[in-house]
Amino acid sequence: LGIIKNSGNSLLAIIKDILDYSKIEAGKIDLHSSVFVPKSEFQKHVQILSGLAKNKKIDISISFSEQTTWPYECDLEKLMQVFLNLTGNAIKFTPKNGTVHITIDVDPIADELCQLKVSVKDSGIGIPNELIPYLTDPFYQVESSSSRTYQGTGLGLAISKKLIELMGGDLVI
Repeated sequence: LGIIKNSGNSLLAIIKDILDYSKIEAGKIDLHSSVFVPKSEFQKHVQILSGLAKNKKIDISISFSEQTTWPYECDLEKLMQVFLNLTGNAIKFTPKNGTVHITIDVDPIADELCQLKVSVKDSGIGIPNELIPYLTDPFYQVESSSSRTYQGTGLGLAISKKLIELMGGDLVI
């Protein structure tokens, strides 16, 4: 039963990624802004991922600038979708006893407009420089053999890039 449940959850995640990407490509994604405090939201989501990190004996840490304790407005659901994707990838591709460090900062742009900067760094396997430009291509995977070590659809970074651009930002890898 456990195998069936895990397989079903994996299939559901793949279907959700494909639907998300299709909706983004079709221009059918809307932003729904809400007011939130970044520090508390990111702390909650790191807690969600801490179980995965603990299973691999990965040290996950997060640091915040002072400005992250102030309220901001943006589409929190999409922001957290991107954050969970990036941090989940960092945990997935970091070997046992590795580290993942997240830094959250705010850069003022003009008047009441600012940019939230999220950095996720890990001690993972690394990616050859010549392959980095392809990471946000849909369905692209660095390791594409049928017996690959890391499973996934290759849509996570493509979705994250599109969502960040929709919110007026940039994904830098």
